[in-house]
Amino acid sequence: MAQAIFDKKAKEKGLSVHSDSAGISAFTGDRASETAICVMKERGIDISSHRSRRFSEYMAEEYDYFVCMTEEQSSAIDSFVDKDRI
Repeated sequence: MAQAIFDKKAKEKGLSVHSDSAGISAFTGDRASETAICVMKERGIDISSHRSRRFSEYMAEEYDYFVCMTEEQSSAIDSFVDKDRI
C-alpha cells in the first residue's frame, strides 16, 4: 500500500522515480488482501495485481534508498547493506 501511495504522489508532483516494495518476512507471490485492495480502490489506486516478495541481498545492492515502517525492518535491512555505502 505504501509503495502505491508513494507512486501516486510522486506522479502527481511530476517526479520521475522508480520505487519497489518488499518485506522482510513476506512470502513471495502473495496477493494483497481484499481489504487492502478495497481501501486503495477507494483512493483511486489499483493494487489488485500486486504480488509480495521478500527483501533480498540483491535489492540491498541495487537500490539507493530504503523506507522502513518499523525499527525491526530497518535492522533487518541493515544486515544486508554494505556499510561502505552508508
